[in-house]
Amino acid sequence: MHRGALLGIVVGVAVGVAITGVTFRWSPPPGSPCQGTNSGGGQPVGSPLAIGTAFEETRGVEHWYNFSVEFAGSDISWRDVSLQVDGPTNTTPTLQWNLTVIASGLGIRAVYSLPDRAWISGGSEEITSNQAIALFTGVTNLSAQGDILRITLEGACFGGTTSAAIP
Repeated sequence: MHRGALLGIVVGVAVGVAITGVTFRWSPPPGSPCQGTNSGGGQPVGSPLAIGTAFEETRGVEHWYNFSVEFAGSDISWRDVSLQVDGPTNTTPTLQWNLTVIASGLGIRAVYSLPDRAWISGGSEEITSNQAIALFTGVTNLSAQGDILRITLEGACFGGTTSAAIP
């Protein structure tokens, strides 16, 4: 994938993502020393992450599923997030599959390998609301098949699992 193509997709994410998104709610684990605060201490935990409604971008035979970060609580890094694709297709991610985090005006901030379920780079990057997420599945078309992007958030003062529909 060419960097220019990826950045072009990001522009589409910035323009095309609906503001009405999905808000994911997590609470601190029971008995956590962070009960009622985020990992920075002091602010209530309620909605540490909200992701905008996804849309598909296809170029030739390659597919991207794009999301925007609508809201991110403080002190949450991408390394606190693991991701996987689940659903009726039971598709195993190929080596091409990745998730790229791009920040408006700043370019690529983090890259996640779906087959390895690990951050390749940028895991320490803080999640912010000016970021977009591009799920690249190569030639694998997941459109309108009922698959989801499963998002797991694990940190010292928060945790939980939720999903976002792949359009």
